[in-house]
Amino acid sequence: MKIKNTRLLPLILFLALLPVSCVTLSEQWFFYPEQYTDLPAETVSGLNAREISFNSFDGTKLTGIIIENPPSKDYLIYFYGNMESVKESAKRLFFMAAAHKFNVICFDYRGYGKSKGRLSFDNLPQDGLAIYDFVSEKYKDKINRLFIFSQSLGTVPCTAVGAQRSPAGIIMEAPFTSAKEAVPLMTESLVWPFKDIIKLNESDDLVARPGQPIDNIKKFTSPLIIIHGEQDDLFPIRISEKLFNAAGSKTKTFVRLENTKHADVNIFEGRAFEEMSGFFTLHKK
Repeated sequence: MKIKNTRLLPLILFLALLPVSCVTLSEQWFFYPEQYTDLPAETVSGLNAREISFNSFDGTKLTGIIIENPPSKDYLIYFYGNMESVKESAKRLFFMAAAHKFNVICFDYRGYGKSKGRLSFDNLPQDGLAIYDFVSEKYKDKINRLFIFSQSLGTVPCTAVGAQRSPAGIIMEAPFTSAKEAVPLMTESLVWPFKDIIKLNESDDLVARPGQPIDNIKKFTSPLIIIHGEQDDLFPIRISEKLFNAAGSKTKTFVRLENTKHADVNIFEGRAFEEMSGFFTLHKK
């Protein structure tokens, strides 16, 4: 999950005139919906991608893609990070389908792409559960194993699913524990000199919401792997380790990536790729 410094810039410039200033962030500071109609639904190297949609728990229409990789019967649901989308994540989605032999499904969040509605931290976890249930039911005659992958902001729907369902395995990239712990840490992501004079605080409504990731992950029963960069400049690796230690999963692995920042996790090669490959090989059996 990222936060655009440019969105805070006018306020920051004003507050910078004061000795030390505090900015309270509400949930809408975290969402940057990009609307578009050209979903990456195409055939690439034997992978057939097509648009899919369904009505979520409250009737809101969500749209995304499925990348089919026959004859594989293993499926993976991908929950992307902030400032991402199905379109922005296309390279990763097609790679995971090809390299790890998955049928990959990714839905845009509300207000992103062709999905309707407005995203909030109230409907995001419920949409995650609705997506999981939709995929499980629609492809029940085809699915052998169903995995979940989350990136940063995707921690929210991922942990909701992991706490209430039992996927074959869960992969989490650069997750966070809670709004209370994560938001103040975002001060460090501000550029100098603002990070020395601006302090970001979480709003009361964010903190009060039930089902924070650190609470949900205690209910996990599925195999888990968490991947985090040691130089993460948004969420320090220590909060990911805290999440890992709280996880209820009996089988779990923590992967530390050297010289890697928040947005630099490389799933295409190297340590992250190798660890994910081993995880999938083990839990596809």
